[in-house]
Amino acid sequence: RNYSSRNCDNYPTHELGPIAKVLNTGVKVICITQGAKGCVIATKRGIETIRTFKVDTIDTLGAGDSFFGAFLAQLVKSGKTLEELTMADLKSFAVYANACGSLSSTKQGAIPAMPTDEEIRERVKDADIIIINKSSSVLKPNYFFF
Repeated sequence: RNYSSRNCDNYPTHELGPIAKVLNTGVKVICITQGAKGCVIATKRGIETIRTFKVDTIDTLGAGDSFFGAFLAQLVKSGKTLEELTMADLKSFAVYANACGSLSSTKQGAIPAMPTDEEIRERVKDADIIIINKSSSVLKPNYFFF
């Protein structure tokens, strides 16, 4: 089933499965990476599937780490608490993280393949999403729970 853009409030566990169970424990945000399929972001307010960028993959070593590093960097730069985050915020973090993870798979190794912020922003510039930068202006299956 595709639960993209569904509200998770009051959904029975049997419909959303493990995601609903985890959210019902008090977890605020769930991020599930799906490699070439992108990622899933879930909160009590909804669940979204965010597609990633197509690349010619050479080595996936470190791609998940770079994804979560980029996601968390955007979260910290936002200055918001988990309760203040909107689904639009989380989607923008996920697009940025998908760009970082996909770019890191285009080179050999983990650290040498890590893209720069400039490379990530170049990748997402046509993604029609706001990405947070250091000056707070805006530019056009691993599990992580917050």
